[in-house]
Amino acid sequence: FPVTISFREKPIEEKKNMQTLAGEVEANTFTYNAKSLDQLNLRYHSSYNEIPKNSLSEEKKFFDAAIAGSVRNHKAILISEKAISLGVYSGREVKLSFNNDQIIANMRMYIVKNKYCGLIIYCPKENDGNSKINDFLSSFQVK
Repeated sequence: FPVTISFREKPIEEKKNMQTLAGEVEANTFTYNAKSLDQLNLRYHSSYNEIPKNSLSEEKKFFDAAIAGSVRNHKAILISEKAISLGVYSGREVKLSFNNDQIIANMRMYIVKNKYCGLIIYCPKENDGNSKINDFLSSFQVK
């Protein structure tokens, strides 16, 4: 898949089956976990998967469902959401709070052709806004 993302170090690559509102999909995931708690960010994560054809008819509904799924899966509170784009590709930037407001997840998600591409970086609340967050999220490029 022709995208690049700059991780802090080589991530662990896995394939996982995920349940979505449109059915089960195989997701390709890439995760780097901090080696110690004194790092600014706890986890860097990205994933991509095919989007079932019936889910692409309305982008807004697709993104709303993806965000609702993230909130549910993280048992989180949605702090903010805004529409973004990367060239011709539509996306959303989302911030979640979970674990009794101790952890912040900063996310960007895009539809690239027929694929969902998501990036998430987790940090303790007191480290939210550090420059490494934007460095990671902005490293996503479509070739």
